[in-house]
Amino acid sequence: MKRTLSAITTIVIAVGLAVTGVSTANADDAVPPVTSDVAPTPGPAATDVPAPTPSTPTPTPSTPTPTPTTPTPTVAPAPKTALVASAPAKSTTPNPSASPIPSNDTCLPSSAIRYSYDPTKNSGIVTVTAQPYSTEQLCAPLFITAASWKYTQAAVWPQVLDSSKTSYITVDKVGTYMFEAAVTCGQGDIYARTGSYIIPTSTLPGPQPWEKFLSGLGLQTTYPGNTYMQTPVGCAEIPTLPLTDPKPVTFVDTCGTEADKVVIPALTSDDHFIYSTSDVTSKGGVRTVTVTATPDKGYGFSSEAETSWSHTFKTDAQNNCVTVPGDPEAVGQTCAVSADGVVSGYLTVAPVTGVVYTIHPVTPAGADITVTAPKTNVAPGDYVITAAAEPGYILSGVTEWKRTVADNAVDCSLPTDAFLPSSVSWVGETCSAGGTVSGYIAIDPTDFLSYFVGTTQLVSARTAFAPGTYIVTVVAPAGDTIDGPSSYTATITKSATSCGNLDPQSLTTLAFTGFDSGAGYLAVASAFLMLGTALVFSARRKAKA
Repeated sequence: MKRTLSAITTIVIAVGLAVTGVSTANADDAVPPVTSDVAPTPGPAATDVPAPTPSTPTPTPSTPTPTPTTPTPTVAPAPKTALVASAPAKSTTPNPSASPIPSNDTCLPSSAIRYSYDPTKNSGIVTVTAQPYSTEQLCAPLFITAASWKYTQAAVWPQVLDSSKTSYITVDKVGTYMFEAAVTCGQGDIYARTGSYIIPTSTLPGPQPWEKFLSGLGLQTTYPGNTYMQTPVGCAEIPTLPLTDPKPVTFVDTCGTEADKVVIPALTSDDHFIYSTSDVTSKGGVRTVTVTATPDKGYGFSSEAETSWSHTFKTDAQNNCVTVPGDPEAVGQTCAVSADGVVSGYLTVAPVTGVVYTIHPVTPAGADITVTAPKTNVAPGDYVITAAAEPGYILSGVTEWKRTVADNAVDCSLPTDAFLPSSVSWVGETCSAGGTVSGYIAIDPTDFLSYFVGTTQLVSARTAFAPGTYIVTVVAPAGDTIDGPSSYTATITKSATSCGNLDPQSLTTLAFTGFDSGAGYLAVASAFLMLGTALVFSARRKAKA
């Protein structure tokens, strides 16, 4: 009886399972979407790929198993169906929103993501694979930016973004996602990160810190290289512009701010550019001037062209400014007074540190003369004297003069008799508030006459002598005549009173003595002698015998 009941129970359970369509296959036997390690060939955009139709596996009745001791039926879970998500639409507008993630189930980790990349086309595929006991949603959706850049010149940098070929793809659940940004002449970059899209700048001057590439996320891939590429340079279609190079700008840095200059060349109708000036003076008074050239519209500068000039003007101290002193003097050529011959004419300058003088003969012409002394002998003629700054110095004031050296020596071979006036006077001993003042003999020292007291030559205008009588002898050069006495008797008188016993207020200066006619006549004679000295330079010539 028991065996009969057991057989009936088994038959009933089997029939029930067959009617309900429950399979004894384990849920873990569900087959996930198949991925390949071979890089797929990029196809059309994700929006052009129709969504695959999910298929449901046909349940297979299980073979009856022996009835356990406890007659409790074991019910297997319902089988899961392999799911393949359709590729999301490709968009050129970033949309960082992702599908909501169910809070009660386990989301997919990043290990479920796998990608391929084709650098020849700057494209690839991202595949998200389902995993057992997980939802179809990624825990951290992936935001991909497929960027296309264009070269702007025959070099890699800079580049500009080609917005029409740049796209944004959100990877958020199980499925296959295509990305592509075609590059014609430039660079292609596949950026990616979680949280939000990377929005490229309009210009790329070089590698930037914000560039985060798909290849840098550590995801599974069939292409272990970087997810960016570059086409060869030289492919850019750069318009050819007529070139016009600017003329150079110069600066004149002189002593004093008033003379500082910025020399900008004058423009003509053939110059297709303009100059702009920036003049800045700091709080410390330092002035910096910058001049920049900009081409006219439709024109360009060559790569070798200099287009900007800048200069900081120095202070007078920094420039080692030197003011040139005085004016040069020209002295004409003359005949020698003491003997037949010529006294050369000359030019004088004032030597000063930082200045170099040069004498340029004009008539008669000749080689330039570099001045090495305050006095430079030159032949009669016309000259231009210039002052130039030594290295490291700047001059201020007049730096050029025209001078003429006259020829005053008509015929120096003729003998010349000069009439040279002599001049001798003397003063006796006197008293002053301080005591006795010595007497002295006074002469007019010249280069022509010589004065002697005995064998002692008088060389000073005044020579002190003790009281007494002295003979002063005047000697003229050979061939010349003394205009006046050639011998004087000078008596130096002694003070008539002891200077120490006199009231200082009663002291008077004794008059000059030496002539019987008195001091008044001596003064008149001295005046005529001074006039005679001036006449020395107008010598009278007499014919040869």
